[in-house]
Amino acid sequence: MDSAAASGRLDDAQAAALGTRAASSVLRECGGWRRMLRTARAEGLLPLVGLAIRSGRFAPPAGAAVPAAPGRLQTLVPVVIQAGAESLARSLDGEGIAHAFIKGIASAPRYGRLWLRPMSDVDVLVSPADFARARALIAGLGYAECYEDEMEATFAPKAPDDFRVTVDLHRDVHYTGIHRTGVDDMLSRARAARGGGGAVRTLAPEDEILVLAAHAARSRMHMVGRSMCDVAVLTLTESVCWDTVVRRSREWRLAVAVWAALSCARRAFGAPVPAEATGALRPAPHHEAFVRLWLDLARVSPYRLGRRALAWPSQHAAMLVVWPALADGLLAGAWYVARFSVRTLARKLRASGS
Repeated sequence: MDSAAASGRLDDAQAAALGTRAASSVLRECGGWRRMLRTARAEGLLPLVGLAIRSGRFAPPAGAAVPAAPGRLQTLVPVVIQAGAESLARSLDGEGIAHAFIKGIASAPRYGRLWLRPMSDVDVLVSPADFARARALIAGLGYAECYEDEMEATFAPKAPDDFRVTVDLHRDVHYTGIHRTGVDDMLSRARAARGGGGAVRTLAPEDEILVLAAHAARSRMHMVGRSMCDVAVLTLTESVCWDTVVRRSREWRLAVAVWAALSCARRAFGAPVPAEATGALRPAPHHEAFVRLWLDLARVSPYRLGRRALAWPSQHAAMLVVWPALADGLLAGAWYVARFSVRTLARKLRASGS
């Protein structure tokens, strides 16, 4: 896909080829057509799968239901979200607040067509020192804050019929204490996005890979097929310095999480990740065996919860097992999980008391 790297985005044929990989991976994981469609929808991969089917690259079973072609609303929503991101960027620039857009709003243009990458909000990263100013600015734009933790604050439009979308304002990309993410350094390396008209800034490709890996690790590798597909598309459309990825992964204590994310993106989506990069990030044999015990790295989503009735205990079991496994050191990860659990419990007790 050299042409994709040259243009910074996939064309329809390349997106359909990626959709074929996604459909094959999900079908192999689920073992049934209907389950494949449900999982692809939950993972945010259904538009790619539908494109692969309509292009004739992936054949469904005879008489099987197939995803419908995108409707007007499906194609309009991401355009509205992108316009909202550009408006927010101008407001942040006007106040001199350094920022960069991450996750969906940064990845969608690389797919060639925005609707191929479902998104429902705008994620923007600012320096911890500018967080209070950015928070006040967004509130002044007609948003109401509805959630906050040590990593982000979420804002929703005050008017329910407003065309503006939810904004997630990040001051970090992972909870503090386990990884060493350098937000200010990332923002200093941010650049204008291709096709963004100069209004939207994204992170450098190497930083964006680490952010996507941190997001997957924060989610305990649960339902992260969309993020792993973003990693694959980034490697197909951008020039990545893999030595820099390896070095920063170690500096951020994200080596194991990045190794898991790159392994998944390569095996499930065909991401052109060099073996030298994953080899340099591979954990010690006993650590790798522990990670592989819990993560099937051939899957679209390496760790997925099963029955909904077991979601709560499964999520907490995953936190106790997967989070330490994705840290650069099992003991350090276990200590972090214990601290995080105590802080979470204390916060819930304070909330119930108030």
